[in-house]
Amino acid sequence: MKLIGDPFDVNPTNVNVYATVEDSQNNLLLYGAYSGDLDFDSSSSNGLLSNPTTTSRYFMAKYSPNGDLIWAKDWVYVSTEDFGRININHRFVLDNNDNMYFLATLYSNENADSIDLDPSDESAYYINFPEENTMYSIIMKLDSELNLIYGKLMDSGLGSGRIFSGLDNGIAINNEVLQFQYVALALGGVDESILIDVDISEENEFLVESYGKEILVNYNLDGEYISHHVLVSGLNDPERPFHTRTSRPRVDAENNIYTKTIYYYSIANGYDRQMVIRKYNPNHELQWEKTILNNDLNLAANHPIQLHSSGLIFLKSTYINYLDLSDFNEGVIYSDPEDSWGTAIIALSTNNGELVHLKNYANNSSYIEFSVTDEELLVSGNYAMQLELGFDSSTIDYTAYNNSSEQFYASYLLSETLGVDSNISKISWTVFPNPTSDIITIQINSLDFSELYNALGQRVLVSKSPNISLSGQKPGLYIIKVFDKSGIIGIQNM
Repeated sequence: MKLIGDPFDVNPTNVNVYATVEDSQNNLLLYGAYSGDLDFDSSSSNGLLSNPTTTSRYFMAKYSPNGDLIWAKDWVYVSTEDFGRININHRFVLDNNDNMYFLATLYSNENADSIDLDPSDESAYYINFPEENTMYSIIMKLDSELNLIYGKLMDSGLGSGRIFSGLDNGIAINNEVLQFQYVALALGGVDESILIDVDISEENEFLVESYGKEILVNYNLDGEYISHHVLVSGLNDPERPFHTRTSRPRVDAENNIYTKTIYYYSIANGYDRQMVIRKYNPNHELQWEKTILNNDLNLAANHPIQLHSSGLIFLKSTYINYLDLSDFNEGVIYSDPEDSWGTAIIALSTNNGELVHLKNYANNSSYIEFSVTDEELLVSGNYAMQLELGFDSSTIDYTAYNNSSEQFYASYLLSETLGVDSNISKISWTVFPNPTSDIITIQINSLDFSELYNALGQRVLVSKSPNISLSGQKPGLYIIKVFDKSGIIGIQNM
């Protein structure tokens, strides 16, 4: 165990660790931001960093498998100008040679002055901006000693405002291919063309019509464009502006692709927060998709999905008050107390997306992290008052109590049947007949209203009646969302 902290109590330390990653040599890489004095190794002076300001600086430290500090380096100030922000939502990724890849946001000033990206004092790597007062996304590659190899500036359309910023898109290394996933939207839903140059070299240009689309771009590890694929189309709804946040795409041994995207819609009575998990075959054809409702935009997107050799996808979903799992023919899980934070660890079948395991950490648990090994599911996080750690409340063998927020650590053997948390409330409702081209009836105790969506995700009907006519709709796949008086949402394909 290593303690990282303030060695002198001179400059008060404030530190946030954003990610830890193990490289191919089993060294541990630690990445985050700090202010004050920060000591990574109390046994020597080699691990001391000092930043006597209140503005945080990015840092990275490297430890051997035995916990010995190899090096600790700081980088640049966390800022909303000049260098800007490294994407903390998707951490960073490593290739087989332990090179590191970051997605960051840069800001050009009124003169479009160049910026030095290299973290070392001995060398420099300048980025030249095409335009002044503009936000850009950039992909950076550094070697295992934190020396900058390249910085590839992306189309300014991928950095303009909160919709396209680097904080909202994802990068990954899969089969030694650098992948970038983005969503191109226009606030207000105005129909227009959004052309994005997906070739990040300075010499070439490859424009892709991106309006209302979710797109996956493939590069080689030198940042050279290979191909792109449209995963989802028709995302813009003129009546419901929304924000999105993608997670890191994953690829299995058969080259099937798995994605996780949060869609954050603005609706009349608040927000509609959807997490959609999708599987594509190697030809980028959709195999299945599943929707989880009422996720938090930031915390739910932070942790990428993890594939397991048993044929499972593990993911986490953070929520306030409740989480709707009706797309899995399940019900609703709740936080405890009401209107507080909760987090669910969920495992789906890679074959068909069916729910296999679910554990709800309901007690004010917002900062939950997990990792999956060959044999175990490892979970850590915070809780308040009481925490039930068992998957099935009838077989709970440990319950922790505390009057304040505390940390917990839990390990679950995957050889055992974990199952679905029994503390799940079923939504008692149904829609019939299904399928039909005439009138459907919604049977529920306290209907508030319902919404009908076509296969493009466009809302085509809103009704407060339990009887809805489909006679004016085109034949095809539809999704109906049913809201009860308490605000709980049910979802069903038709």
